[in-house]
This record gives sequence, C-alpha cells and structure tokens, in this order.
Amino acid sequence: DFHTGNAESGASGTITISSGDASGGRAGKTTIAVGESSEMIGANAEIIAGSSTSRSGIGGDVVVAAGSGSSSDSRDGGDGGKVLIAGGLSNGRSKNDNGGD
Repeated sequence: DFHTGNAESGASGTITISSGDASGGRAGKTTIAVGESSEMIGANAEIIAGSSTSRSGIGGDVVVAAGSGSSSDSRDGGDGGKVLIAGGLSNGRSKNDNGGD
C-alpha cells in the first residue's frame, strides 16, 4: 500500500508516481494494472477523487489528460496525444455475453 498519513490541520500529503524525463529518447511508461483473478468478478482499478466535508465544499476533480506535442517548430510542432477509454472484452460465446461499455 502507498498512502499518506492523516492530518488534523492542513493537507494530508501527495502521492506521485512518475517516470523520469528523457532528453535522448522516450521517457519511461507508467502503468497501473490489476492482476488477473480466478474469481467470478475481476478486481476494479479505481481512481477516486477526494470528497469535501466542508459546508458548500466541492469534491476533487478526476483529470485524465494526454500528452502535448509541445515542439515550437514552425513546420510541424507535433500533435497532442489521444485519450482512449475502452470497456472490457467478452470472450463468451453466448448471445448474452457482452463487452463492457
């Protein structure tokens, strides 16, 4: 488990998982994956923003952002990356077996 401690006053802390920068090649990939299960239902991979208990509070946002093509080259500065989200596949052979949405 990775976690920060509780705080009585102020923020409880931040957890960051990242790869380093690369100046002569591609930066390292970061993957968060849940293992395969032999149980009826596989485990979830969840990203959950924080709740606010404050009066008129606002819960935290979930931000998913692709990388930028950030070259300033006038001929081709590059393109931004895509955000791809896909439901799980179903390998069943019954007409009642459906992939995830």
